Amino acid sequence: MATRTNSLDVGARNHQPPRIPQPDGLFDSNLGGKGDCVKHSYRLATTKEASAIFDVLEVVAPEIPVRLDTPDRKALLFERIQAGIDSNYVWIALDCNNQVVGFLLAEPGSNALDLSYGGVRTSHRGQHIFPDLLKKMKAKGVPLTATVMHSNMSNMLNRLSKLDFDVFLSLNDRDFLRWQP
Repeated sequence: MATRTNSLDVGARNHQPPRIPQPDGLFDSNLGGKGDCVKHSYRLATTKEASAIFDVLEVVAPEIPVRLDTPDRKALLFERIQAGIDSNYVWIALDCNNQVVGFLLAEPGSNALDLSYGGVRTSHRGQHIFPDLLKKMKAKGVPLTATVMHSNMSNMLNRLSKLDFDVFLSLNDRDFLRWQP
């Protein structure tokens, strides 16, 4: 396991200029090597991020699973992302370059918000991004529901269960979960 050293030592050993802390607490990613981004930022998505969110969805689609094999299916999901953004129901995670690396989309259901789609780019997994996005959605203080297909390849049923969701109905091909504030 590597030990953490200060940025001046790292720069000196690698003959690179030192990393310069920015006002937001991140490091300038153009000066150091991979790993300079020490945290992610989270916020509600705006319409300008709809395409970037859809790009993340395309990466994680096979794991969910969601079919994006026709232009009509792609257009429908893009419209759902835009509607979620317009309703303030899409949280995004940004890396230190302000690139969307994760998202969580909710849609209004009967007496709850339904967590329709979400995911994190593979290069940013293992950094607690999805649980952090879920915390942002939970902060709305309303019940949340989720449907997890048995064919889901990201272990989502187990992950949501660890985050206080309870299965309230199981069918042959899917489980329905709920979180109560």
